[in-house]
Amino acid sequence: MLTTSFGHGDVLIWFIEIFFFVVWFWLLMSIVSDLFRDEEASGVTKALWVVLVLFFPVLGVLAYLILRGGATGPNYDADSVAAASRLLEAKNLPARVMVDCSHANSEKDHRRQADVAANVAGQVAAGSDAIFGLMLESFLVEGRQDHSQSAPDKASLVRGQSITDACLSWDQTVPVFDQLADAVRKRRG
Repeated sequence: MLTTSFGHGDVLIWFIEIFFFVVWFWLLMSIVSDLFRDEEASGVTKALWVVLVLFFPVLGVLAYLILRGGATGPNYDADSVAAASRLLEAKNLPARVMVDCSHANSEKDHRRQADVAANVAGQVAAGSDAIFGLMLESFLVEGRQDHSQSAPDKASLVRGQSITDACLSWDQTVPVFDQLADAVRKRRG
């Protein structure tokens, strides 16, 4: 006779694992359906996202949710933040969001990130506690540059400038931080 003893802790852990698997699977299906509705993304991009969420489940899903948001346009204004908060509340989740100042919200123009952050700072200063943070594309030198592994002259690269997304310079970023800090001070009263 084969017997196995499961304690209450083992059963609880099993249920937690099942819960997280179901949540991940639901998010995976949502991501895949979203990807295949996207007419702008190439087939290679779609395949890479699917591979990322399959082989790096937590990192892939988080990266997709943060980086791919805003397919319907900018979503940082007070109405969009309130709508997102209501959706989270309806699912009994904390009604707090992080705003991406880049990508779709800046209409892929890195210089507009400061405008997006100013809008977010205005919401925070007005008392909104629905925003817990924001993301900026920032580096030492403004813009971006192309980089190739086969480039013979690595010396032509600008030190401190992004080789991925275009970024604000550090000098452009500091005033944004100051504005956000002032907004938090105003919210705290």
